[in-house]
Amino acid sequence: MDYWTIGHMVASRYGHNCRECHRAIDKGERIIYRDGRKIRLMYHEKCFSGTADPRTQVGSSFNQGRMPKSCFQSKAPPSKF
Repeated sequence: MDYWTIGHMVASRYGHNCRECHRAIDKGERIIYRDGRKIRLMYHEKCFSGTADPRTQVGSSFNQGRMPKSCFQSKAPPSKF
């Protein structure tokens, strides 16, 4: 099992924000989620990069330079457990 898994669903409630554009995700809207070991990241379908690794998102802190590169590993752990 990969560390990051991807799924598709319809939002069942309000209160979620897109991890990429930071706008609200409306109830009933189709979304893509990315599950790690302890977190779930949700995206509008149009905002999702298309791969399992969140570092591929254009707006990620890995790509924006908001944090030093020493804060990041070169790749995700081999599994969730």
